[in-house]
Amino acid sequence: MKISLPAGPKGVENYLELARNHGFKWIDISGSSPENFPETFDSVRMKNLRIKLEEYGLGCGIHTASYVNTAEVFEGLRKGVVQHFKEFIDLGRGIGARYLIIHCGVYFRQFRTRVEECLVQTLKEAAAYAERWGVLLLIENMNRIPQTLAGKPWGLSFEQPEVSYLGVTVEELAEVYSKVNSPVLGFSLNVAHTHLLAGDSLPFLKAFGDKLGNVQISDNNGITDEHLPVGEGTVDFISLVRQLKTMDYQGTLSLSVAKDRVLECKDRLEKILGVMG
Repeated sequence: MKISLPAGPKGVENYLELARNHGFKWIDISGSSPENFPETFDSVRMKNLRIKLEEYGLGCGIHTASYVNTAEVFEGLRKGVVQHFKEFIDLGRGIGARYLIIHCGVYFRQFRTRVEECLVQTLKEAAAYAERWGVLLLIENMNRIPQTLAGKPWGLSFEQPEVSYLGVTVEELAEVYSKVNSPVLGFSLNVAHTHLLAGDSLPFLKAFGDKLGNVQISDNNGITDEHLPVGEGTVDFISLVRQLKTMDYQGTLSLSVAKDRVLECKDRLEKILGVMG
């Protein structure tokens, strides 16, 4: 397993020395950072980055923006989302990225059936393009958004959030994989997101272990997605690593924590990996 450095919010080139100096063998480029948007990469920048990655012995993936709605229902906007994916696929191909981490989008309480139909159609079109170039698209399981208190102080009650992520549960993701059915559509396990649900990561690994291409690492206390370093919440990382080793998982472990805590988190995760052999 390879621990991956998140390369953002600055341009990816700003993180190459850090990765090399601290023993990283992989980086995940932040596609949500404007300095890493596909349109900022001309052929010269792509070529230079690819040369540097090879020189430094770094593999890479690209983590696309979760704020782009893959389940967009307005057809003109939906086509724009497909084009957005195509541009990232072209970027990945140009720099030699192994995968793109993608998301299922959001919905606003209404028209769930239509929203899910648009999600599937967009993913089918994006996957068809990715198949042409051999770029993997790894769907990240998203986080449950907690209910919020609403009403008068003397009559408070919990209400569902107005906006919710899609692709949160095993059942949701299984339906997407069944309907899209592409060999390039894989799975990125976000450990912290599963910790907000019953069963943690195990149900996801059992369901999608054959599709697993990336694991995102951060901690929380089981209530909200806090992006804490390993060991500062209640995620059982020893059990997680044991399960991954049982599966003979050889992919990446992407650190999803604050930039000033990344090296600390790497050290803690390496200790767990070492203890588990």
